[in-house]
Amino acid sequence: MSDDYSVNIDMDGDGTFDDVNAESDGDGGYVITGDQDGDGRVDFVAHDEDGDGIVEEAYYDTDGDGKADQHWTDADGDGYLTEVEMDRNGDGSIDGVASDRNEDGQIDKATLDNNYNGKADTYVADDNYDGKVDTYGVDSDEDGQLNKTVSDTDYDGTYDQAKYGDPETNPLAGGAK
Repeated sequence: MSDDYSVNIDMDGDGTFDDVNAESDGDGGYVITGDQDGDGRVDFVAHDEDGDGIVEEAYYDTDGDGKADQHWTDADGDGYLTEVEMDRNGDGSIDGVASDRNEDGQIDKATLDNNYNGKADTYVADDNYDGKVDTYGVDSDEDGQLNKTVSDTDYDGTYDQAKYGDPETNPLAGGAK
């Protein structure tokens, strides 16, 4: 690490700062690299664009294949990486976007392409930040509108509300498929 640059990084989210390497990018910023799983290969690359010790974005290789599959950004500039784009099946395409709205290190809202065809089809949210999914929605016909959403509005662990977005998928409207 550069003698005049200092940054604290918790790559693996365990609450302790990890050993990282930082190199100047030649333009006032730094590229920070690390090995978060201890296999001797770099699987974490971050950028501190202005050299202020705050990382603006980071790339993670979470499956060890040598390619980044998560790209995290600091959406509001406060030093917390809160927005992520994910390539969950390794095909090079984004098939999930998520956010950590309360900056506790846990994803609490996500939109996913679970069949990997390039169209979002699933929405999940932890509305009260307790680590459990409170809202789950599915766009089964992939028209950009959720066909069914179930919610646990009183946060007791049981879905107690269902909303249907299309009359064709609503079993109470007589047009269910």
